Amino acid sequence: MQISKIQLLFTFVAAATASNASGFSLSNEVALGATSPFLHSTLPNYDQHGAVDISPGSILFGKRQPNLGGAIWSKIPSEFTDWQIHAKIQITGEKLGGEGMALWYSKDRATGPVMGGADLWTGLGILIDTYDDDGRGNNPAIMGILNNGTTTYNHAQDGEGQYFAGCLRNVRNLASPLTLRVTYVREMLRVELDDSTDGREFVNCFERVGIKLPAGYFFGVSGMTNSYPDGLELLDLKVYGGRPLSEDHNNSKPAVASNQDHRDISAQIEKALAGQLRQYMPKIISGHSEDAVRKVSSSHLSSLDDRIKSVGDTLSTMQQTIAGLAEQLHHNDQSHLGEELHHLGEELKARLDGLRGQTTLVQQEHATLRKAVEPTSTVSRYGSYLMFMALQVAILAGFLAVKQRMDKREKKWM
Repeated sequence: MQISKIQLLFTFVAAATASNASGFSLSNEVALGATSPFLHSTLPNYDQHGAVDISPGSILFGKRQPNLGGAIWSKIPSEFTDWQIHAKIQITGEKLGGEGMALWYSKDRATGPVMGGADLWTGLGILIDTYDDDGRGNNPAIMGILNNGTTTYNHAQDGEGQYFAGCLRNVRNLASPLTLRVTYVREMLRVELDDSTDGREFVNCFERVGIKLPAGYFFGVSGMTNSYPDGLELLDLKVYGGRPLSEDHNNSKPAVASNQDHRDISAQIEKALAGQLRQYMPKIISGHSEDAVRKVSSSHLSSLDDRIKSVGDTLSTMQQTIAGLAEQLHHNDQSHLGEELHHLGEELKARLDGLRGQTTLVQQEHATLRKAVEPTSTVSRYGSYLMFMALQVAILAGFLAVKQRMDKREKKWM
């Protein structure tokens, strides 16, 4: 019983819908993106501070020389209340190299001793600390630190007691560049890493809720060497923005996915469901010829019972998954996500109606088997009627649950 495929299918729907509903776009890349190749010694959208070398393939901080730091800072502040950073970096050097790099969302733009950024900053720093200053074996590490402009970074103990979350992760001398994805949505901050698929498959580093960051700060990247200098390179940087400050003030509804997004997702769901049906049909239909039908025994029909029941179980799982999505939307107050899933559900329901003909074929084949083998014996209680009804009940029940949630959520926007 391949329930896992159905579960994965709806996990994909939730992820794809959430991604679109978050409103992230590359509309601000011109203002807040630094994308390789870097063809000039200056960056049109960023200011350089300190020891920064720009080449066509990378931005190098610290010049591979001891105790030097540098940074780049966006020239304009962010207008977005939600945002996402994609930064591809590469750190190389000897066994004891350091000091590290950092991603910033800060009120101030300056260089300093904190991985090339200024101390006593106001805002968020994602520190990539490669050197074990306190000798406790807790480096390399990636840490999130908030500062209100009054706290000095504790270098001697690698920020012990100052970071709100972090993870231990080797970031030096990797076979491939490391991509960091930093997402900030509705006071939730998540940091994810990918060191092998060029930003296609991320693993979680840390996630925290209750992180309050205002719009109007600057994005930055910095790096600093120590007595054993590493090569600290930024290979690519993109900043995605969602929910501009002006939209927040007007209480506007967040952007939803386009009709094309819905069609693409629905087509993939339709394909997956049709594949599930095709997978079970050969097991249910033993053959079209009379000779094959006559050879079917009671044990075969018993096996058929089990297989059809497994289809019903699978469809029940689908219903539970859809209902779970609706409940999740309710708890997370994701009304825009709910609206998008509602539209997706309506289109998916229409497409599923087209599969009824295939289900009717299963009914006919099962009826043929019942007439050919032991007409007076007890055959499957479930049959294709169960398959047909379970398909309709599971799908309709799930989407009615979603629709009910959506109707309640949409009223809040009126």
